[in-house]
Amino acid sequence: MQNPELIFEEVSHAYRLGGKVLPSVTQILDAVGLISDFAKSETAALRGSLVHRACHFLLLGNLDWSTVDSRILGYVLAYQKFLEENPVEPVEVEACHYHKDYLYAGTLDALVRHKKLGLFLYDLKTGSPAKYHGLQTAAYAGFFHGLIKRATLFLYDDENYNLRFHNDRTDWPSFISCLNVYRLKEVA
Repeated sequence: MQNPELIFEEVSHAYRLGGKVLPSVTQILDAVGLISDFAKSETAALRGSLVHRACHFLLLGNLDWSTVDSRILGYVLAYQKFLEENPVEPVEVEACHYHKDYLYAGTLDALVRHKKLGLFLYDLKTGSPAKYHGLQTAAYAGFFHGLIKRATLFLYDDENYNLRFHNDRTDWPSFISCLNVYRLKEVA
């Protein structure tokens, strides 16, 4: 649930709820070994951060194209192509949430309403598909009551994109298993 008491500290990448640190979705998946070292590289992290920021403004309709770094232009143009081919209405963009029962937190990239697809959330990626993406989107969907369509939107430097929906019903219990392992390791 979104809560004004939830604070995200960008420098330490920590979520705090009433002073208590909550593990992030990414932190949980990484701690159980599901995120590759390549995905955590400084280059990939910087690229992802820049692309996310530009896409955030593009989705909200206020991107200043003169500020887009040439190294990420292809990815942002891919997102523009996605938006042109899939008109969506943003519901939440880069929104921090936490799960009140499982006490984890995260920032979802986009929760949108699509004319044909209805309400769905997607996570932006500039890398290759990985098994953990379904679990990650299930964790974000867990912030809401009811079923929400989930997807990963892959953006490529060649100005193309690929939207992959995650329909595996075991993604949520698999994420909870990861959270339980994370907590077991935390106590040890």
